[in-house]
Amino acid sequence: MKNLLEKIKIFYLLKFDFSIPPKKKILIIDEENVEFLKKFISKKKFNSVNIRDKKYNFFIILKMIFSFKFSFHRYLVEYIKFTKSKIVITFNDNNINFYKLKKYFGESKNFISIQNGIRTEFGDLFGIAKEQKLKNLVSDFILVFGNKIGHNYKKIIKTKTITIGSLKNNCFKNVKKVNKKNLLYISSFNEKHFRQLNNRSDKIYQSRGKKKFQYYDIFNTDFELPNQLSIYCKSNNLNFSICGRTNNKMEKKFYDKIIDNQYKFIYRNDLSRTYKEILKNYIIVGGPSTCMLEALSRKKRVAIFNVKLSNFERSYNFAWPKKIAKKGFFYSNETTFKEVNRVLNNTRNVNTKKYTKIIKPYKSLMIFDNNNKKFKSFLKKILN
Repeated sequence: MKNLLEKIKIFYLLKFDFSIPPKKKILIIDEENVEFLKKFISKKKFNSVNIRDKKYNFFIILKMIFSFKFSFHRYLVEYIKFTKSKIVITFNDNNINFYKLKKYFGESKNFISIQNGIRTEFGDLFGIAKEQKLKNLVSDFILVFGNKIGHNYKKIIKTKTITIGSLKNNCFKNVKKVNKKNLLYISSFNEKHFRQLNNRSDKIYQSRGKKKFQYYDIFNTDFELPNQLSIYCKSNNLNFSICGRTNNKMEKKFYDKIIDNQYKFIYRNDLSRTYKEILKNYIIVGGPSTCMLEALSRKKRVAIFNVKLSNFERSYNFAWPKKIAKKGFFYSNETTFKEVNRVLNNTRNVNTKKYTKIIKPYKSLMIFDNNNKKFKSFLKKILN
């Protein structure tokens, strides 16, 4: 009786969508990147499940009540059954629950996961699967950045991986003429940065699965690199810009506090802003991130500085799961002024032919597929 009352209370607190879910060939789990998908698939062909703002379809919930099966996982199963979709897609590739859905449908439906960001061993897909000792995870296809990470997906998920690179990155054409005096830093700002900046001795922690790490060790590049870059740019007569992670004035205030010299701050006022700025600049600098891999895949001149955490959690270095030395031609695990100068001088002064040869072994991390030819070819096969 108590259990029933709890479920009634939860039902009362839910937000509902009273429209009848349309029956379409494709169903998108999680509305993130749905607008982006319209570039490739007509909206008439797909429907999406809203899971971000916790708004549930009334008719699906009603169906669950009559079956006495209450869980978010069950909600997705019933939604897929109701819509009779033949293809189920998610851009949220690190959502473990997606890989538990296939078993309810056998070969009647194709489940497709599309990688949308770099992954780590801790607090992410691979770490969660390992910590919880999860088995029987399945997806018909996972579309991945590169061959290296594809091997890791297949270790924990029964699937076929297809290397397509980054869908968003592949949409933007390279710019032929770039001002060689332009240097861009890719910010990974978080509002906690201010708290850490104002209380350097305060040990703020960030959870990653069952483990906790010092916040500063994950984001130290944002605190240590920008002012060093401003000094380097001033000494070498370069134009220094920071590409913001947000459209929040607080982010600019953070960098104003730690940078002594002149710089240009670029607000991220739309999703394409970062890509456009990367294309316009000659040298791209940052910590380990999806953006830095995307720039590298385009053969852009990059300078990557791994965060302190990478010294004892190897999956936090930019090249994971590829094994690399702590320091290389265009990267380092230190942000000392000497190291920053070494890496920047290497990247800036090397000739194009030699640089292309140096970065070739890193192609396995992420490919660049101009205009998403591989993805379009995959869609054509799967939709026919």
